[in-house]
Amino acid sequence: TAANELYALSPDDFIERRQQLVAEARQAQDRQLATEIGRLRRPTRSAWLINVLARQEPDALHALFELGAALQDAQQRMAGDELRQLSAERRKTVDELARRAVELGREHGYSAPDGAVQEVGQTLQSALGDREIAEVLRAGQLTQAVTYGGFGPTDLASALGASLPTTTPVEPKEKPAPA
Repeated sequence: TAANELYALSPDDFIERRQQLVAEARQAQDRQLATEIGRLRRPTRSAWLINVLARQEPDALHALFELGAALQDAQQRMAGDELRQLSAERRKTVDELARRAVELGREHGYSAPDGAVQEVGQTLQSALGDREIAEVLRAGQLTQAVTYGGFGPTDLASALGASLPTTTPVEPKEKPAPA
């Protein structure tokens, strides 16, 4: 609940509210919760834009992930024409969503620099190739933008940071092929 609240806030308000939540947990004598809340990292502006997008446009992100699954299927079947069509659609969708994230930031009073669209787009693209990034993105709890170089995401541990639950995740039965 605390992570959900914090990652819905502007990065400008994150630290102050986190300190309040830590103090509340300590006052309730829940040291473990206080520690976990204290470990949550403030998102970069680009990550915050993605978090806003995830919270306000979940259906658009769902459509992007469905497109990613269709791309993986076409790749496994070696359906060249379909793969080319879906790849073009993916580029268009990622670009539209990145621009939408910047628009949402503007609606929240933040004028993003030119590079923000590219960082948001790269992170959305990374989420198509990595299930962990996709889950944190869907939850709207990224801490920084992520890039994907074909051999796996870079800065994954930093991007996910303390926003991952402390419980052991359930491993998927089979891993999908990268998009």
